[in-house]
Amino acid sequence: MKDKDRDPAVQAKLEKLAEVNAEASRKNAAREAYLKERQEAWTRETGGFEGWAQAMAGRDAETILRLSTQKVQQKMQEEGLLISYGGTASIREWGAWTALDEDAWQIYRSVWNGGGSPQNEPRFGSAIIYYAIPTNENRLIRCRETIKVRKNWPEEDSFMEVYDEEMVCFEEIADYESFLAAYPSSVGEGAFAYLHDGFGALINWEAQKEPEKYRALFEPAAAVVHLLNLTTDETRVSVRNLKYQRNDAAGESAVVEITFVGTGEKVKVFLSKPWGEKGIWAPDSWMLDF
Repeated sequence: MKDKDRDPAVQAKLEKLAEVNAEASRKNAAREAYLKERQEAWTRETGGFEGWAQAMAGRDAETILRLSTQKVQQKMQEEGLLISYGGTASIREWGAWTALDEDAWQIYRSVWNGGGSPQNEPRFGSAIIYYAIPTNENRLIRCRETIKVRKNWPEEDSFMEVYDEEMVCFEEIADYESFLAAYPSSVGEGAFAYLHDGFGALINWEAQKEPEKYRALFEPAAAVVHLLNLTTDETRVSVRNLKYQRNDAAGESAVVEITFVGTGEKVKVFLSKPWGEKGIWAPDSWMLDF
C-alpha cells in the first residue's frame, strides 16, 4: 500500500511513532556521549578504578580519603580497614592479610550506567580482585572489593566519588558461589596467579628447604585445597585426583576435580609442575565440569 492510499489517521500515527523513535535515538546517543564524558573526566581527575585499586593495594590512605564519601570512610573505619587519627590516616592490613604489592590487583568488571543528564547522574561500579598474603603463610588469598561511584551532590562542580564499598576476603571457600567470586577468570593471571607473578616460585623455593612442612603441595589434590583456599570440611567440598600425565617435553600435569557438595557443581582444576620434577604442583586454570 502506498502512503497516499493509507488511512490519514493511520498515517498520522505512523509519522508520530517515527518521531518518537527518532527522539529516543537522539536521547540515547546523547546519554552515551554524556556517560563517556563523565567516565573520562573521573578517570582523568582521579585515576579511575585503577587509581582506587592501586591506592588500596599500596595502602595509600590519603588517596582513598580524597576519592570517597564520608559515609564510605566511616564504614571502612568501623570495619577496621581505614584508621584515621589526629589528622592522619592509614590503611590497615585486611584482616590477617596484606596486599602482595601495590600492583597486585585486577579489575574484573566495570559497569558504567545510570542516568544520562546532570539531573540524573550516572552511577558507575567496579569489581576488583586483590591478591593478598595471609600472615606467616605462603599462599595467596583473593579479596574481592566492589565499589560504586557517583557525583557528590549538591556542589555543581563536584567530581565523582566512591559512595559505596565492600571488601570480602576468601580465606576458606566452601561453596561454588564463593569460588566463582574469588576466581572469576578461568585462565591466565585472573585464574590463580601462581604461575604468573613469581609468587609460586617463592613458595616452591620454601618447599624445597622444608619439604615436610609443605608436603601437601607435592600431591595434586592436596595442593588444590591449600593453594585455592578450599575448606577441609569434606561434607562441604570434596576433591579427588582425576588425571595424571607425564610428557618428556611438557613435563608432569594433573587434573583435580572439586565437588561443592551442597549444590553439586563440579570444577576441574588443571595443574603442572613448572619448577621441575621435584617441584610443587601449581594450579594454572579451571573449568566447570558439566
